[in-house]
Amino acid sequence: MALRSKFITSYRQRHGLTHFLAIPLVTPTSITQVSDSLKCLWDDLAAIGVPNDAIRPLGLLHLNLEIPLSLKTPERRAKASEILRKFSFEETVPTIHDSSISGDYFRHSSRALEKSNDDTNKSTASPSVSIASLFCQPGKEAEAVNLSAIVYDATHRVRDWKVRIANAYQAAGLSPKQHYSKRSQKQAVMNRLWGSYDATICLMRVPSSKETVPCPRDPGKMMSPRRDSFDARGLMERYKNHVWIENAPLERVSICKMRFHKLEVEELPEVFSVPLS
Repeated sequence: MALRSKFITSYRQRHGLTHFLAIPLVTPTSITQVSDSLKCLWDDLAAIGVPNDAIRPLGLLHLNLEIPLSLKTPERRAKASEILRKFSFEETVPTIHDSSISGDYFRHSSRALEKSNDDTNKSTASPSVSIASLFCQPGKEAEAVNLSAIVYDATHRVRDWKVRIANAYQAAGLSPKQHYSKRSQKQAVMNRLWGSYDATICLMRVPSSKETVPCPRDPGKMMSPRRDSFDARGLMERYKNHVWIENAPLERVSICKMRFHKLEVEELPEVFSVPLS
């Protein structure tokens, strides 16, 4: 987690990134279902010592489209809003394939959930998703710093939007083209596994102390304190294939401010949104 966090921070600073695209997952239609579904998980997280400030409020539950934007001026923000406003969500391009998504990404999803989503989405014009299971950074289950749920998009409509919107913003010079060198293969693998179609439920915060600590790899250097961690193995096993939200309709796509977790807000800081219906 520390490696990915350091890489993302450097990437954000290098490109002057300020905003990102997201789809809010808690809507008037789904709020009752998701709040009832997550109540047991919140109790379980508290039981193993996860602090309340690490658990994201319902209003922050979202699907990050992984489209970073550099919108430092009012002109750039207006341009980004106009591109999103004119985007055709009704148009579909089924041949588009997003290479950042691993073929076994949904390995934790149950076959029953996949079939349910497939059948439902084929018969409805409204885009919808289901959210299931729990996962964290591979290999860090015993000392996790976050927990996320898998967002299952059976018809790949979200994947189609992501690719086409990213292309539009990159062509306008508002979003950098994302490339991974050989030195950052680990980050690329982590992104394929849990960086694109996930909804963060729990994220441990960096200790508030500003004191630096010795770097484990180089004791002569100092570094910021790491996030606290917890053992997520029991929770991941208990909630494997558990469905948090089933066939929830998606209502809007929004441009949101980055680093909202530092603002201690209860809802996504949306600066512009377009309805999906």
